[in-house]
Amino acid sequence: QWTATKFGAAVVAFLGVAIIFWRELLSGASPAGIAAIIIAAFAAPIAGLMLQRGPRQGAIGVNAVAALVGTGLVLAWQQRAPESWLKTPAAGTLANLADLAGPPALAGVVLLIIACGILLSAAAGRAAITADWPAALPALCLPWLLLPPAVLLAGSLIQPVYTLRYVLFVVPALALLAGAALAALGRVAGAIALAMVVLVGLPAQLDARQHGAHGDNIRRADAIVAAARRPGDAVLYASTGARNMAAAYPDGLAALRNIALDQAPIPSGTLAGTYLPAPAVRLRLAGVRRVWVVEVRKDAMPVRLPLLSGLHFRLARKWRTSDIWLMLYRHQRRYRH
Repeated sequence: QWTATKFGAAVVAFLGVAIIFWRELLSGASPAGIAAIIIAAFAAPIAGLMLQRGPRQGAIGVNAVAALVGTGLVLAWQQRAPESWLKTPAAGTLANLADLAGPPALAGVVLLIIACGILLSAAAGRAAITADWPAALPALCLPWLLLPPAVLLAGSLIQPVYTLRYVLFVVPALALLAGAALAALGRVAGAIALAMVVLVGLPAQLDARQHGAHGDNIRRADAIVAAARRPGDAVLYASTGARNMAAAYPDGLAALRNIALDQAPIPSGTLAGTYLPAPAVRLRLAGVRRVWVVEVRKDAMPVRLPLLSGLHFRLARKWRTSDIWLMLYRHQRRYRH
């Protein structure tokens, strides 16, 4: 709820600014302007309709939306604990926003195409802008593209709420601008520019589709477990971020008993389920012969889990794939008989 409320507040902010521009552009009744009002009607109906009627009604609508959003923020603030891992944005955070367009070379090409499209349309005069570059398009796309990151970055000065993937919903605005720019360049120049985008972006697209390209090679880790597991094996997730890995493939981690799990996601009404405290987990481990420990760690091998101390488990084997560590422990006394 906290994450959804952040996004909702950012979307409402860009819609509020966009609607002000649209008031001046609606007389042309362009398709983009009509679509914008439809979007506003779903996302912020009170503010959108009131702002069209006048300043006084607009103020009433904005206050009503602010009250609703404010209530949501108060309730969502109570659920901010799962995002405690977020850090205050550093100086390089703004530069990383260009990654939304892809690798540096691709981002440069896309931004250059947009700049050329704007310059050529402006030089051709108002008629060309209306035909190839709808007048309402910048009013829709620029607030959509710029304001949500700005809202989350500004909010992060109080409470960290920003990471790059949280603003992925602004990418369609960039795509709309790039598409309009390609159309404004004309058939020949537009085709050449599009070919440049494809050629520059192709290596990154191929790389992103490799196993483990996003950091965690879950497929390889699951295959290791599937090949080495035995009936009765249990699993302990030492990293909270590893708990969802079992949902990716059915033959490895999903086949192990999650020894620390109290209630599964659906019965508990949560995304990842609920987990037992350490003493209860140790009691469960008393009847286990082999336990897999899964941890996500980019540097050296993780240290032995304190949870296993005194339970006579010995490290039998370990594997590493990308940043996933798999450690198989066997109970010494039970294997003597």
